[in-house]
Amino acid sequence: MKNIDIVYQYYKHPIYNQVGENFIYQLGILDLLFNEGLESSKEIMLKGRYFIDC
Repeated sequence: MKNIDIVYQYYKHPIYNQVGENFIYQLGILDLLFNEGLESSKEIMLKGRYFIDC
């Protein structure tokens, strides 16, 4: 297996607008879509991705 790099993905859960006072983490994609809409959801998901070289 040559020329294969190992990369770890670190996902920092983004905080987005939700109904209610306190933010609830890890609810799922439907919560994000209903609260932020399609285009904003795409941007929010991509902001939380970080890759770490090994």
